[in-house]
Amino acid sequence: MAARVLTVTSGKGGVGKTTFSLFLSKYLAQVKREKTCLIDLDFQAQGLRSTYLRKNLKFDFSDFLLAEDKKKKEIAQQIAVKHEEIDHLYFIANLFKPHEDIQPQLDILKKIYIKVVNEIYTGEIMDNLKELLKHLEQTGFKNIVIDDHPSLVLLSEEIIKEIKTTPLFISTLNIVSFVGLFKNVLERSDTWKINLSELKIIINRAPVNFSLSGLTKALDTFMDSNEITPDEKLVCTKIKKQFLHGKNGLMFIAENEALQRMDNLLTSRTLLSMDIPADLVSVAEEILL
Repeated sequence: MAARVLTVTSGKGGVGKTTFSLFLSKYLAQVKREKTCLIDLDFQAQGLRSTYLRKNLKFDFSDFLLAEDKKKKEIAQQIAVKHEEIDHLYFIANLFKPHEDIQPQLDILKKIYIKVVNEIYTGEIMDNLKELLKHLEQTGFKNIVIDDHPSLVLLSEEIIKEIKTTPLFISTLNIVSFVGLFKNVLERSDTWKINLSELKIIINRAPVNFSLSGLTKALDTFMDSNEITPDEKLVCTKIKKQFLHGKNGLMFIAENEALQRMDNLLTSRTLLSMDIPADLVSVAEEILL
């Protein structure tokens, strides 16, 4: 049976993409008890760094990406690092080995990031990602969660197009960002081969008990403002027509006080020690239907 691949992406950074990826992976591993690997492909924020603060991290994705072909097999066999406390949960780091000299790693990261943003490295990254996914599937992984680069760069688009994945789009209720994300998705849905009836957009940090009616009011207010552009107005109309009635792909995760209180302690290891928020459990169950 093919592994389930879930790609968590966003129109911008800072919307909770990595936090959601972590808890979703924990849910799959701990609750569903399925062998799950979380791959860090966010070349910008490196939000999963602290997950890898362990001395047994030998290889990361950059090692696999930059290795000669004869070395890739060895790296593939050791690249997925098991979480020390959560059964069935593994990680593939992007680029961070805290027990080695940091500066050379940061220099490599900067070069890779520049190439990703300028779309120079996309084909090479995709070829290596496909090879790595094939290896993970052959070694018994049931779920692969990709914490994608934000802002829907070309790499994000190629992952959605070229890999049999379920794309999960994360946004907040910042109305400009929310409409901008929808604009990107609506414009590219045919190219990405996404069925809009199966679209999954997760609204993170929503007010408690926030509903579709509240979102409708927010869109109406935005549409009546002088700030809106003609393109944004058209997108708002499509959102209201296609997504704000009946069964749809919009899911809400309420603001979580525990997460907010932990902002200054925000490490992946600390997050994974927490219980999975109830709203996120409901979203995960809906995603897996």
